[in-house]
Amino acid sequence: MIFEQFLTVETVQALLGKEAFASHSKESFFWFCRCWCLCAIRFGCCLARAHNFIDRLYCLYFFRRCIRECFRPLRCELTSPTGCAEEKPLAKGGIGLQIEGTAAGAFFSHYTLEWRRVEGQACGDDTGWNNPNDNTIIYPGGGGSVPVVSGTLGWINTAVLQPGSYEIRVCVYSSLPNTPRTCCCIQFTLFKVLVWIDHVAGAPISPADPFNPNAAIVNATGEIASVGCCVTVSGSAFVGDCNNRRIKCFDLRWGIGFLPGPNEIGFNPAAYSGSLLVDGGGPVCYTDPDPAIEARKRASWNQVIGGILTTHLVDNIDIPELGIEDLWKRSDYCFRSHDLLPLCVDLQHHCRSGKYTLLLDVWDTLNNHYYDTQHVWFDNKPIHVEFGGLEGLPGCTDMHLGPNSIFVPPGAPCGIPWPINMLGIAYDEYIDNADLTPPSDNFSYYSLWITRQGGPTYSVPITMALAPPLFGPDTLKGTSRVGDPGTRCEEFIPGCPAPVHPPKFYGLLTKLDLRIFDAECAPSLVAPFAPPAGFPLERGTCCGYTFQLYARDKTISNTVSCHERWSLPWAVCICNDLSPTVPK
Repeated sequence: MIFEQFLTVETVQALLGKEAFASHSKESFFWFCRCWCLCAIRFGCCLARAHNFIDRLYCLYFFRRCIRECFRPLRCELTSPTGCAEEKPLAKGGIGLQIEGTAAGAFFSHYTLEWRRVEGQACGDDTGWNNPNDNTIIYPGGGGSVPVVSGTLGWINTAVLQPGSYEIRVCVYSSLPNTPRTCCCIQFTLFKVLVWIDHVAGAPISPADPFNPNAAIVNATGEIASVGCCVTVSGSAFVGDCNNRRIKCFDLRWGIGFLPGPNEIGFNPAAYSGSLLVDGGGPVCYTDPDPAIEARKRASWNQVIGGILTTHLVDNIDIPELGIEDLWKRSDYCFRSHDLLPLCVDLQHHCRSGKYTLLLDVWDTLNNHYYDTQHVWFDNKPIHVEFGGLEGLPGCTDMHLGPNSIFVPPGAPCGIPWPINMLGIAYDEYIDNADLTPPSDNFSYYSLWITRQGGPTYSVPITMALAPPLFGPDTLKGTSRVGDPGTRCEEFIPGCPAPVHPPKFYGLLTKLDLRIFDAECAPSLVAPFAPPAGFPLERGTCCGYTFQLYARDKTISNTVSCHERWSLPWAVCICNDLSPTVPK
């Protein structure tokens, strides 16, 4: 097949020249040579793979059959798809059907494939066929210019086609002028199989191929993301309709670890023991003993095609004045992973967190099952946030900025920083304690604010030094963990082994320049250090200030305030005891 893909009409025209090809192609010996060459190449490749005398006999048999087939008149035949044809993922992407049959014969030039809805036309009627440029027909190598005998003619991408009856036509063309084409048709009923997961917690999969078993959930920057708290799962769960085969139910379950996909070795639906649809009462089913109720359940708005899979059907809509009773409608919700995943399975799955695989299971009225899987990192471990104070300032004491204060350089010069360390804890527990790489490590950032009583709020720059400052990508965000809470979530789960960790300690969050509190020196500060108007203290005055620390990780959730935390407010009275006459 490799040689045939290159030995096309276009290739020969390029080698011989169009005029020479047009001249020689009218002579019978040209096509005799072409057939002989193709069959001889096949024969040679077959002999190269032959291991014994029997293999060589097979090669000779196929060589004779090749010569015989090549010199038969132009002919066509379609053998597939037929009947109730079930669409499947295509190797070239998308979903569709494989077209099988024959398009060959003497003086073969090329063949074409077309499709249309069945509406009673004759096969030779040229109306209703698809636009050849709509990219729904995919040819093997050679683009239809290679003869095919009882093989794959191409594929039809059915992604945009609705369920129903269709027909496909293959037409074979001769290289001889004024020779009529030879066409064949086949009819089939398309059975749609729209079964996939494409979003979790609103985050998409990447690569964007729902049939890739190793596709990951990613964030806005393309990094593998974790999800947590309450999450929705989106995609499609629809099969049908054909020969009374239609969707019966679908279920959404989870299994522990990254498990094989439906087309991979080791796939086992029984490995998925937990339900994501438990809040909705279990699988979503469209069948009912009462045909009238079943018809309402099967209303178009209840089909999940590109929608929320964490859903259930409810019949709580009654409008008597319109004669509407028991109107069934989908009601979407989110899966409470922080409550429903197991607490402590193994060393990699603690505190309802770790690697999981989601299984979408759809079955039809003949109990045929269709599956899709999705790998997901769940993160329901806590973030620890605590503001520990200002280094050198004892708890429950006022801060005095005066000429004899340890916090102000001698002479209170406005031209150099007045540094003090802000201490605290901003710690996000790892999803897998043995894996310190993303997304197990998904700490995002922390930020600090200081608010004057009854006044403005100052966003504190995050820097480990002031002269010169050392900023990260964002001057107001720290992107590394600080300190340690001295505890882990496993310690609150009976029998769950906790990792070894250090005792509680505060770390350096940032260095604060105390000039922000002095009304005479604050104007010398530039962004991002400059405080807002009304924030500094006039000399000889005091006021209360509140410090607060915020931290979050990168976990994605449908819960508004998931995986972020504020520290308790830390308040202090600051007095500016400097004299207005102190030189600057």
